[in-house]
Amino acid sequence: MQTPIHRVWFLAIAATAMLTAIGPASISADETSPGLKLLDRNSLSGWQYGDPDTSGWSVKEGVLHADSPKHPLLAGWTFGDFELRFRFKVSQGGSLTLELPAVPQGPGPTLVIDGVDRGTTVTTSSPTTLSLRIAAGQDHSAILTRAGKTLRLVVDGRVNATLSIAISRVGLSLAAHGKTTVADLELTEPAGEPIFNGRDLTGWYTIGNRDSWLVEDGKIVLVNKNGNYLRTEKQFGNFTLSLEYKIARGGNSGVGIRTPREGWPSGDGMELQMLDEQPGTPMTRHSTMAIYGNLEPLAKADKPDEWNRVTIKADGYMISAWVNGVLAQQADTSRLPELKHRHLTGWIGLQDHNAHTEFRNLRVLEAPPGVGLTSWQRPRPVSGAEVALNRLMNLDVLTRPDDTTGGAVTHLVASDGEEVVAELDGPGAVVEISGAYTRGKVSLCFDGNPLPAIDCPAAELNSHLPLVGPPGQPLLTYVPFKQSLKITARQAAGDRYRLLYVKFPNSVQVETFAGPDNTVPRGWLPAISYRYQQHGWGGMREQDEDLDPREHSSKESLEPGKRVSLVKLDGAGIVEWFKLHAPAKVLNNNDLWLEVRVDGEEEPSLSAPARFLFPGLAGGKKYQNFAVLFAKDHGYVNRLPLPFARGIELSALNRGKRPIKDVELSVSIDRRAAQAAGGLPGYRLRGIYQKQSQDGPTKITGRGRWVGLVASEAVASKSAPAFGIRVDAGSGAQAPGKDDRPGTIRVDVATSVSGEQKSEPRVDVSVDSEPLTGWSDDTLGLLCGLPPDETARLAIAGRAGGMTWRWLLESPVDFNHTFTLRYSGADIGNRLALFYVEPNKQ
Repeated sequence: MQTPIHRVWFLAIAATAMLTAIGPASISADETSPGLKLLDRNSLSGWQYGDPDTSGWSVKEGVLHADSPKHPLLAGWTFGDFELRFRFKVSQGGSLTLELPAVPQGPGPTLVIDGVDRGTTVTTSSPTTLSLRIAAGQDHSAILTRAGKTLRLVVDGRVNATLSIAISRVGLSLAAHGKTTVADLELTEPAGEPIFNGRDLTGWYTIGNRDSWLVEDGKIVLVNKNGNYLRTEKQFGNFTLSLEYKIARGGNSGVGIRTPREGWPSGDGMELQMLDEQPGTPMTRHSTMAIYGNLEPLAKADKPDEWNRVTIKADGYMISAWVNGVLAQQADTSRLPELKHRHLTGWIGLQDHNAHTEFRNLRVLEAPPGVGLTSWQRPRPVSGAEVALNRLMNLDVLTRPDDTTGGAVTHLVASDGEEVVAELDGPGAVVEISGAYTRGKVSLCFDGNPLPAIDCPAAELNSHLPLVGPPGQPLLTYVPFKQSLKITARQAAGDRYRLLYVKFPNSVQVETFAGPDNTVPRGWLPAISYRYQQHGWGGMREQDEDLDPREHSSKESLEPGKRVSLVKLDGAGIVEWFKLHAPAKVLNNNDLWLEVRVDGEEEPSLSAPARFLFPGLAGGKKYQNFAVLFAKDHGYVNRLPLPFARGIELSALNRGKRPIKDVELSVSIDRRAAQAAGGLPGYRLRGIYQKQSQDGPTKITGRGRWVGLVASEAVASKSAPAFGIRVDAGSGAQAPGKDDRPGTIRVDVATSVSGEQKSEPRVDVSVDSEPLTGWSDDTLGLLCGLPPDETARLAIAGRAGGMTWRWLLESPVDFNHTFTLRYSGADIGNRLALFYVEPNKQ
């Protein structure tokens, strides 16, 4: 980064240069924390926060190499007082530039190192810049120290230059010309203030068993169980925490940060994990210094049966951790699908996970509030993986129209010879695979390459692809292709494939599949897996009411025919989720209805029996999925967002013959996006509910997307009607497997009702008056990824308790004018189709 001369008003400079033997100056009279390595062993982790094009930079065995890079590197850390040590080598005619930009967005002092034939000189080439000319092609060492208003440079133990600065906090940027290397880049900061006095637990509390925690010989010792977290009374925002710990063999513990008083770090704040693992164990989202559940560490540096030194740095959304001086974690959590929602202040805590653990030398160096350098928040190109997978993690993106479209391919293999299952044009990605493909082998060729990147038995396909959820069917994955994807099968007569895919606009960055471990950005798959598990536990973010306010209704008793307004909100925003508290039996019948009215409309945009909005949860069932959950407080939660621009009202209605007591509703409200945009453009949730007696198709007009279908079993009858879907996607037919638009679905389902066997309905879908070919010849069970008669609760679909459901989250069916869903061939019970559509168009 270059420093504009006209913006140096904040920087008072007094520079001197001399040749003298001199040692490093102390940054403080206080004790300092041990040195922290700022370079990962083989990646640019921690340095990708400037221009996204980092070509010309690389890290090998902990050494940073530059070969005339186009753009500087910007680090993900800021500092007050510090000492920075490094070794460097500059080629003849090359240069290395180190800048300390002022937080949040000002320029800062700059050191420019030029490689020359011989000698060493230092000058002040501008009021804010030190210029160092040094022998090229040789190894040199430097120590840059900032203590208060003094910045001092020592090179090779002899060159001393000082600058007087008035900047309170700075970042770190590197630029280079020619070939340059930087090694042993190490930071030391003041250790900060003790948060444990060494004598007792004054300033700490726990909501667990206080007797689990003792103080012995200046250490905090965990001796029992059920100690929960030992938590600081004080709340911390930006800080550097340093501590030492020793844990029993195979033990599990952790450090919680930024957690609300009654919260749990892995769900409401963050937990930096501590886990004693066997040597050689692969690093996962549970390893030491993982952000528990969400992000695996960069390196393993802890030692069994020894004191381990940990440093955790929280700087806005930047979270970093070092173990024994080795960079073990670094992430911009604002770009991660779950962690971006976490608190930026809260307690610091030590976890009791039933393992004898000792802690000592706990200190915190506090930093000013804020989110760091403005450049960290600069918009960056989004990847295809982030677009597609965010639809599972943050369902509010489904409410905003975009240029990413969904499609489907269905193929029945006719022979044992090589047969094309699908040919898809890019940029795009396959996001779901289902069907009956247990016999043959399958090959995937990308971007016109005749050699397959994947060639394996079809039944083992899940072990060769990124798993977005469980390994079973429907198999949720992310298989991107920049130009094209050709899938072929052999020795597979009778196998049947169903593929859902998305096509991206050119503005989205798509890189072709590079193996199951290198295709999805770091942190996305663990976060999705953890969300999936949390819903199975009944867990969700419950301690973020200060971020997203809640509205709670009172308990209501509904007489037959009575309607009660439970929650009514003015203005604009999004109901992120709604939670129903009611007697368990309300999900066993159609007596209790929920209604939603948005933007002052007289007719409800959604009106359906409550059981259709919480499929699979009847009887308080918990299961892992991405849309609904039975919460720990025994509430039924639906996570489909409800956007509104001019108010929203959620009501309950008793359509049964008996009173329904103790009905209560709560919602989580996000108004931030609406406030930033001066309103709330985008789609609104619409539901079309039809009874079994209503044989006609489900039809909706306008622009929008189909996101869900819930159906109940039909009452047993002698005839066997069917179920179908139709979506309109423009004019013109295309060959199977080449349809980029939503297509036709035909579905047959076999279900046993009262001991009587009957056919499952068939499904037919049309979009914009055109059938969706990729959805044809399906049964309702296959649409859900289930064989006939099988009961299961899956990640995005299921059949249980007389209900069948399917969420279309990662690949919804988009339409521009009309969407039609037809049912034929077998009886279909009551059903609810869910859409996001343009406001006031239905």
